[in-house]
Amino acid sequence: MIASYADMTRRFLRHRSSIPKGNLVEVRFEDIENDPLACLEEIYATLGLPDWDQARGPIADYVATLGSYRKNRYRFDPTLIETVDRELGFAVREWGYAAPGVEDLEADSRLDEDGAGGTDTHERT
Repeated sequence: MIASYADMTRRFLRHRSSIPKGNLVEVRFEDIENDPLACLEEIYATLGLPDWDQARGPIADYVATLGSYRKNRYRFDPTLIETVDRELGFAVREWGYAAPGVEDLEADSRLDEDGAGGTDTHERT
């Protein structure tokens, strides 16, 4: 599965520059997480999508309901991280990310001990 995704990603990266301007928007997760309305407005504008003024209100209303959402936290086996880095590290680096280091794994373990982490803490309050 990872090999198929790696192959698909290599092909995308190799051909992405041939996608006509206005047909592709790449958005960093952190950007949409931090300012979803601004990101969505940029997506609408870049893709030439109509009716942002009409869509903005309902989207803003929905985003307001997410204010107390706490995103999931996962612990990953270091072997899995090594495998993903070996197979997909090129993509991780291409998009400006880094594989979690040992310190990240240790921090997640400490959170687990405090009851604030874990393999899945999907919570909405």
